[in-house]
Amino acid sequence: MAENTSVELDKPYYIPLSFQDSALHFGLGQIVDFKDLAGNTNANYSVTVEDGRKFIFKTLLKHSLADFQTECIFLNRLREHNFPAAYYIEDTEGVATFQSGSDLIVVQPQLEGKHPGFTPEVCRSIGKNIAALHLIPSDGLPERDHWLRESFLPANIELIQVHLPEKAEPYNKAFDSVRGCFEKYSNRALHIVIIACFTERSAGI
Repeated sequence: MAENTSVELDKPYYIPLSFQDSALHFGLGQIVDFKDLAGNTNANYSVTVEDGRKFIFKTLLKHSLADFQTECIFLNRLREHNFPAAYYIEDTEGVATFQSGSDLIVVQPQLEGKHPGFTPEVCRSIGKNIAALHLIPSDGLPERDHWLRESFLPANIELIQVHLPEKAEPYNKAFDSVRGCFEKYSNRALHIVIIACFTERSAGI
């Protein structure tokens, strides 16, 4: 956050001016409440503005601008097909980021609700939305590094070997037990099964 620049509230903390500037930039109004949330890839905050609306403000930390822009391409595809999601707030130019010094800030609406339990209704809703998600065409979207790609496991095993060599052996054994399947089968559905086998064999490591 910007150093030594803040707005004092009637509370024992301060709102960084970078966040207040972001709220004004996106046309949200003045911030009246501010709460730190857990985060790793981003620094996340729950923010309430003067009209009572709540938003999630994120300062991108390990999340590069290029990755964020790619994420927005996928989100825009979902928006085109009216898929329910917490879409990023955009400014009048259609840009979803605000730069304040070294901070790159993005904003999403904070959704009401709580973590659901495993009820038939919840499972039915999840299944319905997953089905709708898979009906959205993916043509023309950028390639993503995800766990269904053949290169995912080898690349991540290599990362473990480089950065966590003392913990690499059990992962190497689990990977060696399924390595041949990738070479034998090219069907994506079978890759899912192979990943599941690796996950089971490496469980508890």
